[in-house]
Formats: sequence, structure tokens, C-alpha cells
Amino acid sequence: MKHKLRVIGIIALAVIIGFIATACDEDNNGGNNPPPLTAGLFAGILPNLGERVTDVEANDLQAVLDHVNANAADGHFTWILGENIAVDGSTTRALNQTDARLTIIGLGQERTISVTSNGRIFTLGAEGQTGISLTLGNNIALVGFNANDNGMVLVEQTAAFTMLAGSEIRGNTNSGNAIANNVGTAVYVVSGSSFTMLGGSITGNHSTTTENTARGGGLFASGAGTVITLAGGNITGNTAVWGGDMFVMDSVASFTLSGTASVGTVGLHAATNATAFTLLTVADDWTGTVSSLNLRGNGSTIAHVISWWNNRDVLTGPGVNAANVARIPLGNFVSVATSEEGRQPIAPTHHINAEGVLVANAP
Repeated sequence: MKHKLRVIGIIALAVIIGFIATACDEDNNGGNNPPPLTAGLFAGILPNLGERVTDVEANDLQAVLDHVNANAADGHFTWILGENIAVDGSTTRALNQTDARLTIIGLGQERTISVTSNGRIFTLGAEGQTGISLTLGNNIALVGFNANDNGMVLVEQTAAFTMLAGSEIRGNTNSGNAIANNVGTAVYVVSGSSFTMLGGSITGNHSTTTENTARGGGLFASGAGTVITLAGGNITGNTAVWGGDMFVMDSVASFTLSGTASVGTVGLHAATNATAFTLLTVADDWTGTVSSLNLRGNGSTIAHVISWWNNRDVLTGPGVNAANVARIPLGNFVSVATSEEGRQPIAPTHHINAEGVLVANAP
């Protein structure tokens, strides 16, 4: 229920931001429009922006984060970015204080935050801190580095990350072999945190190593209590050895598709000896697409993996029916081997029935 209420609140926020952004660009002939938006950090959130924080330089990411962390008790902040900026990669630049909440929108047109060296743009969350959130709104793009060893956004320790229409995360390439540095090339969500996508896109992010650490070119999710909600937008055009667009580990609490959300290649992972599975929850209003669903396990052979997934629930939720099942093409069974011997097409031997269970094809 807590996560459902959070999503409802985020949807309301998206509607408000979209309405105000439109209103600021138009003349309603009544003279009652809000004043034009200007660059800078503001106390509050649209449409109730407070005064601009004058001691924070308008386009300085670190200064913005420092102020939001230090003044988190004052409520939500909105950063209106007025120009393209570039930052060094970092593993310490963070929203990390209880109730630190920030929304970022671009002024007038797309504004980019680009990372120019190894490391992340954002780390969200810290041990013992709660209520931390970052929302990417209209006209904001995070742009990656072509030889990185990190994802662009790490979400951990119960923090929340949200993407709205008009936002984008693109162009990051990972090449490291350590799992901590080579999963979630765009977004890495762990430790009971949440990612909610109501719009926007995650695209053109690639993990180039052939090692089995390459998981989730667009999004990687792991950790007890972690919640992934895709209600709009798309995660497509990303690559990795496993889960090119999205890879979901066994310990994730929930992974839900609803609304118009579309994903390319999805990988669901089963724990060793099939002790835990994350199901794909399909909402009854889902109208998006999935390009390919792959089922992976820690087994050394394909036979082990198939035996683990056979007769298991794979899909759940009110949107599981024959029509929706038919819109989710089956990809491969995948073992820990990264070679082609570690993959076997699912459809020749199995299908997902109308109840969401993976079953063997009739002879």
C-alpha cells in the first residue's frame, strides 16, 4: 500500500508539472499566468514554487545537492536547469539526507547533465536515511560517458527515483568486469529502493564486456524490498550480455508493467536452486510492449535452468490473460555460461499459459 500511495502521488506530480510548464509558455489572455520560469533552485514544487535560493548558483549541480541535503527538513525543492552542464563522474555526489527531495526540469528546451569521466551522476540514498527522492521532469537528459565503469544513477537504501515525460537517460557505456561497476549501465536500483517510470526513455546504454557481470544495459534491479514500477515511457535500445534493456534479480519485491510502458529485452533471474523468483506483474491497463522475455538461472547447464523454471509462475496480476501473454515474446533460457551454449530458445519447448505459468508444449 505504501508503494501504491507513492505512485499515485507521483502521477499527480507529473500532471501538475506538465500543466504548469504548458501554462508558462502560453498566454491565456487573462493576464493571470504565473511568471515565466527562470533558472535556479527553488523551495517548493510546481505550482507552488517559493523563492529562488539566491545563494546557490543557478546551474551548479553540487551546490544544488549540498543545499537540498542541508535543508531537507524545509520540504521539496525544484531545480530549473537553464543550460547544458558537464560533471566529473563520482561515487560520492549524492542526495543522502533524510527527506532530501528534488525535482529537476529543463528551462525552455532539453537541458543535459553529462558525465565526462568514470563514475555516476547521482547516488540516491544512504544508510539510516529515509524519504530521499529524485524526480527527472520535462526537458532533462542525463548523458553518459563512452568508457565508464559505473551506471549513471545508483538508487539504494530505500531512496526513490522517478522519471516523467520528457526526461531521458542515454549514451553510457560500461566496460569494467567487476559486478559492482558493470550492472545497470543507466540505472542501478538496490536495497529496498524504488524506481517509477511514468514517461521518458532510457536508451543507447551499453555494457560491452562479455563477462557474466554485464547485466541490465538500461536498468538493473536487485535487493529485498526493491520495487520497480513502469507505467509509461520506454526502456529500449540498450545492450548487455544478460537483460539487454532490463535485468531483474530474484530478490526484487515487485516488477510491474502498466499503462503505456514498453521494454525491449527483459531478463528475469532465478536464485540458486530456484529458491526465489521475481514475477512480472501485468496491470489490467497495460497497453505497451515487451520485445523479448528471457529466463535465467544460476545453473551451470541449460537443463538445470529449464528444470527450475518449468511449471513456475512467470507472470502475475490482473492483466494476465491470453491476449497479453501473446504480446510478450519469449526469448531464451539462459545459464551462467556467456557463450551461445548458455542459451536455448524457450518457445520450441515451452510457452506461458493464460494463467501466467511456464509450461511445456504439448507433444
